[in-house]
Amino acid sequence: MKTFPDFTKEPTEESKITNGDNLAKAKTYAQESSNDAPEPDFGSFDEEFIIAKKIEEKKAKTGIAPKKITTQPSTSFKIDFQEEPTSGYRNRTIKNASADATIALAYDFTSAGEKLTKSSVLNQNKKYIPLSIPRKTETSDVNNAPIKTIVDSVVEKLNSVNATTLNIAGNGIYTMRDAGWNQEEVDVMTYRVLKGIVESPNLINKIVSIRSGGQTGFDEAGAKAGIKLGIPTTILAPKGWKFRNESGTDISNEQAFKARFASTQPSMINNLEGTEFEVTKCRED
Repeated sequence: MKTFPDFTKEPTEESKITNGDNLAKAKTYAQESSNDAPEPDFGSFDEEFIIAKKIEEKKAKTGIAPKKITTQPSTSFKIDFQEEPTSGYRNRTIKNASADATIALAYDFTSAGEKLTKSSVLNQNKKYIPLSIPRKTETSDVNNAPIKTIVDSVVEKLNSVNATTLNIAGNGIYTMRDAGWNQEEVDVMTYRVLKGIVESPNLINKIVSIRSGGQTGFDEAGAKAGIKLGIPTTILAPKGWKFRNESGTDISNEQAFKARFASTQPSMINNLEGTEFEVTKCRED
């Protein structure tokens, strides 16, 4: 059975960045890990302005405006970036786990981070929903593997606790890389799962907010997906805006942290509308 996407562009291993490297290098890594995003502008990012600009350019060249431009639904929501005041990952993980339900997507559930996420959710009597991500294979193909069954299962679990707030957690890209996946592919997986959930006719309560820890991998993908879907999204980052890159190196830099979210390119997502892929359910306890 086919599972996840098999892009023609092979995942590449990024150069290690240490705390001694300069900001330019950190920004370069952040840009490359966000689908070759342009130099970020941390001010207003107005999609409608960009569309209008394209129409003006079209008129200037041809004298005729395009008949229609199809894009993702416009939203005025921006990510609410917050910094955890205490050191380490533990306290911010516990706070993020206070959402009504946590969807944890991972290839490796035995990592310290995944164990902490699970215990933090259960200790607060919240709903823990693990989704197991298989290793990428030569037949992995996001366009053909089904997702409806898993979406229906997640929706049923969300309905069981009347969930309206979600925490998106999971393996970092340094772990997913070992399973063959890159950040762009993880972004697509997460977007399509969340889109299926929030647009499900069986979902009883509207999802009003999404939160994550903002780490690479599924944290990052969850925040990107939330904004694309027009859902208010919060990132509670570790103190010092620490994140771990594909090589497993910790970087502490606010601008580099935020740069990964500055441009959520819709081109790939738009091309995948109506396609399906499969994930596997895990035991919740």
